[in-house]
Amino acid sequence: MAFATLKNFVMPDCQPIFNNCQDFVSSIIIKPGRAFVRLCLAFLFIFTILFCFTSCRTGSPGFQLIVVAPELDEELLRVEVEPGDCFNLIYTHSVTGREVKGTFQVTGEGYFLPLTTEFDAFGPGLPELDAHQSYDISEGTITVYHNEDPRDRIGLFVSPLTGEKLLFSGREFDLTSRREDPKLIHIYVETGAD
Repeated sequence: MAFATLKNFVMPDCQPIFNNCQDFVSSIIIKPGRAFVRLCLAFLFIFTILFCFTSCRTGSPGFQLIVVAPELDEELLRVEVEPGDCFNLIYTHSVTGREVKGTFQVTGEGYFLPLTTEFDAFGPGLPELDAHQSYDISEGTITVYHNEDPRDRIGLFVSPLTGEKLLFSGREFDLTSRREDPKLIHIYVETGAD
């Protein structure tokens, strides 16, 4: 029963190790022996499972979302992401003074798939609504649904005036980095293969 429950939490890559540990511990519990030896082996089993679980989760290099300012040769942000994760880029439009939010999804290849742009006032650089564009208008917010190819990187100028920030997994990251003049940043994903 306990093995069946634990098996649900083991990553697919760790299944062979888990099965070997399960067989080993089962053979110890079935065979008569000293209680101390069985207790030590049970602890060994538990630590092996914990090691396997954490190494499969964190041991292999994952995807890292990276924000750099190339002209400053500065890394502004590095966050672990997984394929399917979404993040938002939020800024204040320099003409309308209103918030704009773009939503992107990380693909299995480490690219960005533009999903939506949300805004409540039209301005230069924002999507125009036409018969070829899929969009919703709800409570004054326009949501444009993109049908674009994935991108390998996002490049944009950031400044305290427009207050660019990246929102991921409930955390907000300021991308303006306390500089007064606008600067170019690049956002990309580094995969374990990079």
